[in-house]
Amino acid sequence: LRDPWTKNQLEALIRELRRLASPNEARERGFKIYLDLTGFTVGAHGFDGQSLVSGVFAEAADAAATGADVREIRPLFLGNVFHYRVEGKFGKDGSFEGKFINKRADDQTIPLSMDAQALGAGEEPCGQLSIALNIYDREPDAIVELFRKMGLSSIGKLDARKMLDENIGIGIYRAGFRIRPYGDAESDWLELERKRVQNPSQKLGLNQVWGTINIADESASGLVERSSREGLEHNGQFERLKRLVADIMARAETLRVDFREMVGLSRKQEGDTGGIRGRANLEATAKAVAALPLRYRERVQKALKQESSALKNSIEELEAYQHK
Repeated sequence: LRDPWTKNQLEALIRELRRLASPNEARERGFKIYLDLTGFTVGAHGFDGQSLVSGVFAEAADAAATGADVREIRPLFLGNVFHYRVEGKFGKDGSFEGKFINKRADDQTIPLSMDAQALGAGEEPCGQLSIALNIYDREPDAIVELFRKMGLSSIGKLDARKMLDENIGIGIYRAGFRIRPYGDAESDWLELERKRVQNPSQKLGLNQVWGTINIADESASGLVERSSREGLEHNGQFERLKRLVADIMARAETLRVDFREMVGLSRKQEGDTGGIRGRANLEATAKAVAALPLRYRERVQKALKQESSALKNSIEELEAYQHK
């Protein structure tokens, strides 16, 4: 209360407040948050505080609204803006019924169902869950097209990617409110990045998914919030929750990759790193160096040899990591 607030701090506060309530629950229940930043002016502070509240996502969500209160912080809602979407419900036994929507294939909808899987080692039932995950392709043109659909056609490729990076994440909600830190852009509680490193052509990265997971109360789910209010206890129920979400995401990843391969969007890759290892010899560069005057050649050749050796070592480390 005694410290001056910077623009970056205010933007972080607004992001937190925007993620506080579930987008659907907030609309249905009429829960609203207001933040008055009119005291921050361009003349006194170098920026207009109130314009931070009505950011581009809020403007897009309410493009058709009239008379909206500029102080209102509306929950981030990307529900209708996606390339692919998974939505549905898990039963108490872990079975799933839902659908996969492919907007890049003219909203093609594929029913998704999954039989209940036996509890894994250390897992316990986690009750009923509802889930909605938006999946994004990260090609610059694909992202810009998404923003156009949101009514934000003036945003360039770099800004569009940055904004998507800052506002995606899979949040866990209970009774309409988010349980931190799940859903923060930097919270990788599903270990998506580790899985993606091992299989980058198939697995989704942390910056490709936005979504909500709604869980039941503690007595029905066994998912217990920590006393610090920072996350859930890592008990058997939490491990079950993670595996159920990972299983349904794996189904969605397969459908997405199959489609991208069919229409020629998938990244072409070799079966191993052999081709890269060959290019690490830097043969073309070595030939160019050989043509240099003698007084320069020895020093450049030494540096080239060191760089080539370092590159080969990095490839070996990557191969070792992939085979763990």
